[in-house]
Amino acid sequence: MLTQGTADIVLDSCVDYWNGKDLTPISPSDRKKIIDFYQRNSLTAYCTAFAYKPITRNISPSLAQTYLELPADSRQLYAPHSQLWADAPALHFHSTDSLLFNEVTDDDVTDVDGYFDLQCNQVFIGMVTMQYQAQSDMVELIERLERACIRFVHFSKENELRSRVFSEKMGLESGWNCHISLMSQPPQSKPSSPLSSQTLSRERPNTATQLTRPDTGDAFPYSGNITSSKALSMSAPGAINLEQGTVKFDNEIKKNRHSITTQNTLKHLERNSIPGGRSTDSVLEDEGTESPGDACRSLSCLTDSTDHSAPLHFDMSNRAKLPRGIENIRPHIEQVDNVPLLVSLFTDCTPRSVQRMIQIMQDYGEVVCVMGSAANCLNMEIFMQADASVAVEPLYPVLCQKLPPYRLPQGCIGPIDLARALNSLPCSLSMARETDVSLFTLITMSRHFTACLWNCTQFWICSACFISLLQVFSLYAFLPLVLNTGGAMWCSAASVPLLATSLAFTPADRHVMQRAATRPPLEFTAKMALFVFWCYACKFLPSVISILVLYGFTLRSFCEQISVATNSTGCWLVYPINTGNYSIDHDLTLHSWHGWGDLFYEGFYLAQHITLALVTLHLIAISISFIHRHSSLWRRGFWANKVWCVAVVVLVILQSIFSGTMLSNQSYGSCGAWPCPEYHLEWPLLVGYAVSPILALILNELIKYQEIEVDERNQRRARLDFGTKLGMNSPF
Repeated sequence: MLTQGTADIVLDSCVDYWNGKDLTPISPSDRKKIIDFYQRNSLTAYCTAFAYKPITRNISPSLAQTYLELPADSRQLYAPHSQLWADAPALHFHSTDSLLFNEVTDDDVTDVDGYFDLQCNQVFIGMVTMQYQAQSDMVELIERLERACIRFVHFSKENELRSRVFSEKMGLESGWNCHISLMSQPPQSKPSSPLSSQTLSRERPNTATQLTRPDTGDAFPYSGNITSSKALSMSAPGAINLEQGTVKFDNEIKKNRHSITTQNTLKHLERNSIPGGRSTDSVLEDEGTESPGDACRSLSCLTDSTDHSAPLHFDMSNRAKLPRGIENIRPHIEQVDNVPLLVSLFTDCTPRSVQRMIQIMQDYGEVVCVMGSAANCLNMEIFMQADASVAVEPLYPVLCQKLPPYRLPQGCIGPIDLARALNSLPCSLSMARETDVSLFTLITMSRHFTACLWNCTQFWICSACFISLLQVFSLYAFLPLVLNTGGAMWCSAASVPLLATSLAFTPADRHVMQRAATRPPLEFTAKMALFVFWCYACKFLPSVISILVLYGFTLRSFCEQISVATNSTGCWLVYPINTGNYSIDHDLTLHSWHGWGDLFYEGFYLAQHITLALVTLHLIAISISFIHRHSSLWRRGFWANKVWCVAVVVLVILQSIFSGTMLSNQSYGSCGAWPCPEYHLEWPLLVGYAVSPILALILNELIKYQEIEVDERNQRRARLDFGTKLGMNSPF
């Protein structure tokens, strides 16, 4: 028989221990060393004790599916008096056969007394200490996320000591201002007992059965159906952080348990028949019922509790003045400091407290991505609360190394796979264990895609405003419209979308994950407005001004050519006017735009198409500065974006075909009674057309250089804010 359990309960059933060579009686000093070792290691890990005993008797089928429930202090059931522990040599033997005592019989165990005696007088083997280990790829991921100023926050259901040990293995900080417990402060318990009687007293159904030992008369509770004992057989991680400070007992099990009676050994006791009306299985009902030696024995019930209920009297909490309990997080942020938003570890977490903490982070401007188990249905609300969620298939418990943890059904989806699929419905991504996906690479691609999309959107919006300003400012400058309806539609539906879309294909910057994600400001200030005007308006307004000036000079040149051809007109600004005596048929004031709209529309239409080509060239020049927003042109060339280069070539070809077709296929304007001039472009205008896009490119690069310097200062400030966790209660 192999026994596994907590050290105090296993020791109660042991009389010897194996020292590596021989069986040795367990002395009180040995017992104290074992308990001390168990207590020390249970604070930061999971400690399990093992014992064994050779047996020759089988258990009858009627008792095979039952269990014995022992009180927290069960020594009186194994020995009549505590002082007899020193007489262990009386039970010590030096032959293997003598370990069987008088149990060498072929009779099966059919009664409860034999069932209990079967697990007495065992041999203590040793203890195993277990801790959760962080996977190497997760440690590397956390380090790379820290360099990218992405805070990895671990929500642990364990107590603070166990959580800090595991967080240190993952590479998270666990020093000053680095962890917060989300468990609320419990009500004050009696100072002389590590547990209050309210949390340890257990109410039983009236069908409870007690077993009485014939030799001592001691009673202990017994219950029959093993399927109803699941609440008592939970492992330590599964029983952590229930509503009470200790594990829940089976008073929540609504199913009545059947009782087993035997000859003169079982007594059915109702609760009202117990002296004083007390439940016999309640522990530490009064503070005087626990001896000093029993105080440490309650650790078997407390291995998964938090620091406020630990049996050892020393401070395990974070000594920084940080809030405790989820209800105190928001008041602390509003009244003290923002350290709760900067810590990397939250302990004593429940699904509800994690969801509320994520909501608090979002309320204060944080963007939260949650990575959790796809096999836990309680994570669904957390997944839905987060901005982005990643469901990961967990490592399932393996009962046998030779068998898989569960069997897949043939021809249909298994229940575990179905549950995992349903639990991951709110998630953006669901990964199985065998999926070869790098989460850091996904974050890098997502950050690059988001930057490209935002860059593309900014250029698209600014270009649309650029075209609108050209039309409006031309009217304010007393000029005809710069672009006709076809030209405006061409820019809005062809040039701008083609250039903006090509910006989304900018190759990834190798330093993209070294940038700190700056939080958008909550208030729009005058300083911010000035910066936006400098970064965006100053990139497009000079082009608007230069295009309008060149457009005006072009119309002026054509107007002078009309004046030379007609020899009876002059120019006012850019409009043809009559000179000398003229008839009503030659009155230009009666025509649209002083003749530009009908008589001399051919020259006006040519000027508009020249301006349309200038608009396209300026958009191309401005878009060069949008390709690499964080690098100057002399550091990273625009040719790195192959798609943009192809888009520019295609756009120039389409623009040439569009303008050539519109100008050559039709004759615009009849000139009426006026002779039609031959329009030509003078060389100063041609120089202006060629120099204007180049000057726009140089100006945009200078503005981008200033923008990069401001961005570097913001990056240093963001990194400083990210790495600073010193609140107003800091010792520094």
